[in-house]
Amino acid sequence: MKPTFLSGIWMKMFIPLLGITLLLAGLARAEPGPPPLVTAALGQNVSLPCPGGTDGDAVWLRDGLALADAAPDTDGQLLVTDASVDDEGLYGCLQHGGEDTGDVKYVRLLVKRPPGPLVNVSVRAHTVLAELFWRANDTGSVPLTGVELRYRALGEQHWRRSLPPHVAPSETHRELYHLRPNRTYEFRVWATNEMGEGPPVTVQATTRPEPSQLEVVRITY
Repeated sequence: MKPTFLSGIWMKMFIPLLGITLLLAGLARAEPGPPPLVTAALGQNVSLPCPGGTDGDAVWLRDGLALADAAPDTDGQLLVTDASVDDEGLYGCLQHGGEDTGDVKYVRLLVKRPPGPLVNVSVRAHTVLAELFWRANDTGSVPLTGVELRYRALGEQHWRRSLPPHVAPSETHRELYHLRPNRTYEFRVWATNEMGEGPPVTVQATTRPEPSQLEVVRITY
């Protein structure tokens, strides 16, 4: 059947309406976004708001279980005192009387602190150079600002800085030159962030008595 003028107008109206319907259906099926994030410094008191608000009577959950010792404020907020690493995690808020788990609203607490010790710290000693390796495992819930590195011969009083002295937070390896053959060195490395310095990790290694051909090439060029 040949389309009429009216059917053409109807199709022009129907297609946009169909697009809007599909868009709304897609939004209805969309996954919820990440939970709100609340940060607190180590040892600080912090209040966790119940997302979406409450009438002042709420039950707080953690790991799916009600917090027996939780004492929400009159506005439903949960007060965390002297925040520690153990307090970090995902909290759920359920308005009193709610029974559907879909009614639980979540908020995540991050406790900012100095970084933890670097891990997998090791040294590969050559004759007049050494390679130091490390990895950051605990950044303190905030980005690292850098890595500090020192070294000295065993028995020396003063620590030396690596060259160049700045070690970027993304680095996990540094070569140290101008060492002496057949000598034991101490290497100390630690991470830093906006909250302070992490604990240093110290390792020892002894350089070889004679340089290898590969090492001579690396130092020369």
